[in-house]
Amino acid sequence: MATFSYKALPEGSAKEISGEIEAASYNEALAALSARRLVVLSVQELNKSSRQNLKIKDIHIAQLFRTLGTLLNAGVTLSVALESLSQHKVLGPLAKRWIAYNNAGLSLSQSMEQLGFAPAHVAAARASEEGGSLGKVFLRLAGELDESIRIRDEIRGALTYPVAILGFIGLAVYFLLTGFVPRFMQVLSGMGLKPSDYPIYTQVVIAISDFLRGNGPIFFVGVAALVAATVLWARTPGGSETIDRTLYKLPLVGAMRRTLNVGVFLSNLSFLLAAAVNMPRALEISGATTGSVVYREVARNLKKRVEAGQLLSQAMKAEPEWIPSEIPPLVAAGEQGNAIPDLTEKYAQYLKEQVRRGVQQNSKLIEPALIVVMAVVVGGLILSLMVPFYDAINKIQQIR
Repeated sequence: MATFSYKALPEGSAKEISGEIEAASYNEALAALSARRLVVLSVQELNKSSRQNLKIKDIHIAQLFRTLGTLLNAGVTLSVALESLSQHKVLGPLAKRWIAYNNAGLSLSQSMEQLGFAPAHVAAARASEEGGSLGKVFLRLAGELDESIRIRDEIRGALTYPVAILGFIGLAVYFLLTGFVPRFMQVLSGMGLKPSDYPIYTQVVIAISDFLRGNGPIFFVGVAALVAATVLWARTPGGSETIDRTLYKLPLVGAMRRTLNVGVFLSNLSFLLAAAVNMPRALEISGATTGSVVYREVARNLKKRVEAGQLLSQAMKAEPEWIPSEIPPLVAAGEQGNAIPDLTEKYAQYLKEQVRRGVQQNSKLIEPALIVVMAVVVGGLILSLMVPFYDAINKIQQIR
């Protein structure tokens, strides 16, 4: 008997669960989970090699798929293609484990599942194993990964500057409060002013300064603990769902997030349908690969309606909040012409391009806004100190 870890969706639920099961083989574990009325997303044997998860970046996985696709299209067998990759510095260990699984009798899709590939990649490989189009599938997988990496890098690049500005503002305020404010208070005290003579906003600034100087380490430890607790809570099913639904309600962020997830959903759906994955399974996997609890639930609802006999275009009309109104007619046209993969892929590319433009435009608006915020915060802090200073000078001049 061996122990397998699994990820699955209970029937009728969009919340992913995970656990372990003992079985004599991979197929028996899969059958046992299916008997529990679970929709299996992944199953992995917990042996020594699979516990040592390989940390491979998406860019290298894309390189792996591209190399395999090119070699398979050239007529090279999978075993020879993997053998050629076994000497690669990064991909070598993964290729060697893949060869070992193949030699143990596992199919291509089963080996990929044991190695921890994404469910959409495994499903596409499983559907194409009989069709003989593995080379094209691997090249398509490489293209999909390149696209997702490009979008992710653009979003990160757009956020780098605003995050840096926020960090600079935080440091500037901290050093002003802990270094400049105390010295300036000494100057005001030397001019005969008492704390009670200061305006209320100056007293607030002084109170914050005293707190940070006396409890600085405690403050930063508290902030770090709060961030850590938030991250841990976000990893729980309830926390991730709450955060996911909250993000959709935020201005700008919510609309952009919705557009991106719809694009990812349609892109994966197009890819899986083109790879001959059946519609219900393709919908389920496409929802899961968005990483959004909301769209996982939407995909489950679409799957139920399709299994009940509805066309996909009709099923989508029942989700107007999450599926834009222009998509069902597009899908309906694809249903008539048997071109759903092509049309959904083209519209997914359009949505992703909209996200890119939105990120660029919003980053251009955020940058000057943050500069204004910095000027207001730092300027307000200095002004709160200068007002009592000038008041003291006026009083001294009046006495003279």
